Amino acid sequence: MKKIVRLTEYDLTRIVRRVINESRLLTEGVPNTTLTSGGDIAVAARTVCTTGNDYIMVSFIVDNTAGAADAYLTQSPYLSNVSLGGGFATIKITGQYNVTIGGKPSWGQADQQNSPKIPKGKKATVNVVLSTNQQSAVVQMKTAPMDAAGGKIYQEYWAAVKALKTATMNVRYNGALLVIPMTFGGFTMGPTTACDAAITLPKGF
Repeated sequence: MKKIVRLTEYDLTRIVRRVINESRLLTEGVPNTTLTSGGDIAVAARTVCTTGNDYIMVSFIVDNTAGAADAYLTQSPYLSNVSLGGGFATIKITGQYNVTIGGKPSWGQADQQNSPKIPKGKKATVNVVLSTNQQSAVVQMKTAPMDAAGGKIYQEYWAAVKALKTATMNVRYNGALLVIPMTFGGFTMGPTTACDAAITLPKGF
C-alpha cells in the first residue's frame, strides 16, 4: 500500500522558492540584449581652466537595433587606460550622465528603479560629463608647501594631462560590457589660461 505524503503550505512555499531560485541561477549572467557602438569617441582639443572645475561633455551613439530586449545602463560609464600624473587620475567621471533619444531623456523601470534606457530596436545618445580633475591639483598645491617635491608633483600632473591621447569608455548595462576606444585632441593649460565656455548639460541630468 502506497503511503500518501501530505504537503503543508510551508512545504509548498519552499518548493516554489527553490524552483524560482534554480531558474535564476540558470539564467544568471546571460545577457538579454546587446548594445553596439556607433563609432569611436573623439574629443576635440581642449583649453583647460586652472581656476575652477573644468568639465568636458562627451556624447556618443549606442545601437540596440539588434537587441532582443530593452537595455538599461546600470552605472555611470567610466574610463580606463587613463595615465596618472602627480598622484591624480587625469580624467575622471563626475557621475553625471544620461541617455537621450531625439534630444529627449530616455528612462525606464529596471529592477524596480528608474534607469537610463535604450529601447530595443532603437539608437540613443549617451551623454557623460568628464572632469580633468585639475582643481584637485591646484588646491593641493595651494595648501601644501611649494617645495621641490610639491612642484614636481604639480608639473607631473600637467604633463600627464597634456600627454593624454587615448582612453577607453566602458558602458555597463544589462548585457555584456560595451568598450569604446576614445581619443583626445590635446589639452592646453596654464595658471593664466582662460576657461572654455561653460558646457550646457542635456535635460535629464
